Amino acid sequence: MKFNKNLCLGIESTAHTFSVGIIDFDGKVYGLVNDMYIPEKGGLHPVQVKEQHLNNFMDIIRRALSESNISIRDVDLIAFSQSPGLGPVLKIGALVARILSQILNIPIVGVNHCIAHVEIGRLMCNIEDPLAQTRIRILLSSFDLGVKYATSASVPNRADFIYKNCIINTWQFSVAQSDIVTCTFDIIGTDRIAPDENQLLPPCRSDSECTTTTPSPGIGVPSSCQSPGINTTRIVTWNDVRVELSGGRFIGETSIGGEYIRSFEANINNDAERYFTLNTKLTAQAVAPRKREINGNVVIMGRNDNLGNIANTNQLYCSEQQTISFGYDASGLAANDTDCPSGDLARFNTVFINCIFEIETMSLTNDLFETTVNWFSLPASGSSVCDPMITKINTAVFAYETAST
Repeated sequence: MKFNKNLCLGIESTAHTFSVGIIDFDGKVYGLVNDMYIPEKGGLHPVQVKEQHLNNFMDIIRRALSESNISIRDVDLIAFSQSPGLGPVLKIGALVARILSQILNIPIVGVNHCIAHVEIGRLMCNIEDPLAQTRIRILLSSFDLGVKYATSASVPNRADFIYKNCIINTWQFSVAQSDIVTCTFDIIGTDRIAPDENQLLPPCRSDSECTTTTPSPGIGVPSSCQSPGINTTRIVTWNDVRVELSGGRFIGETSIGGEYIRSFEANINNDAERYFTLNTKLTAQAVAPRKREINGNVVIMGRNDNLGNIANTNQLYCSEQQTISFGYDASGLAANDTDCPSGDLARFNTVFINCIFEIETMSLTNDLFETTVNWFSLPASGSSVCDPMITKINTAVFAYETAST
């Protein structure tokens, strides 16, 4: 009899472990079997790991199906680790996934290894939208982070814990011409606790805000616990990025858009501190941000007189209204591409207000004349006031992009 849930068979083969898991589209795990390559000495040799995965994958699949008490014909979707990882072993997982997809005539979904680590926080730890849509919203919002490393389901080969009351301490967005977009996060919390003994990580909450619905294939979790539509994706690269310096004393002058900018970096430091009390514990009682600092730099091709004049006359003004708008837009998809995210899931932008620019540093080589300008932003901060870091999300309009279309 056909199983009454939509099921996904997932294959993990990024490194030493070949894993097969069975999960339904609501996020419930029915079976998980791992096979780990352990070298006799030294580190991992990708070719030897590949051979073990190739020899054992059939047995791992059979055991996972048996543990889940289902037939392979009950599976509705195949997912596999697409990247990053060791090339030779990634190919084994992809090959097995494609064979199963073709034999069963069901969809196949490639999953980014890093995104999967983030999304497990949404599924298992009740973190609403971890780094996915608002990106910066959780800079001041406390959350619990689930961490798991497992070579098998049994102790001592399993390490898992919940990092409690976390906030993002530092956040960096950086990109350079001909390169990928990089976002880096530093997280600070209060305590590490063991998860419930009956599960690796806490499940999604079952209150009224987490009513289970049937998501589209490839999502695999309650739709109200994540933004729908996260399927396959791609790397965000320099051509997706939008950056513009405008407003304030740029008024009446041409703003500086991405057509002049070769690299851009934005940094947020909440200067978070752990606060200890006589609470009978070695762990902190609370974590809180202190004086937030927002700064960065921009490298411009040539020199911009307007920007230079703004920096040179800073001492004549008591306040500044210049803004820096930045983000990316990866939603320009082919008409027949229905797998990649679209809309807000494929784009991010924000606006930093009250920006001050330092006097530029100029560099001249045989190849190029460039100007590097450091900048600072002084917005309001804190959870009880209007915080531009939150309210300006996805509000940026880029004049140079509008003009080009």
